[in-house]
Amino acid sequence: MLVKELLVVVDSLIQWDHPDLAKSVYAAGKANKLPGEVSGWDFVDNAPDTRIR
Repeated sequence: MLVKELLVVVDSLIQWDHPDLAKSVYAAGKANKLPGEVSGWDFVDNAPDTRIR
């Protein structure tokens, strides 16, 4: 039996370039990508930019 796991983190924003996180940041696939999405979606501002401002 094949088991796939998915972990979703609901948080404010992420620091994409933090050394501990940079290599582990989610990259959106072509099949489920929202317009402009790279590494998730900011649902509060309804925008593709999830970086800390």
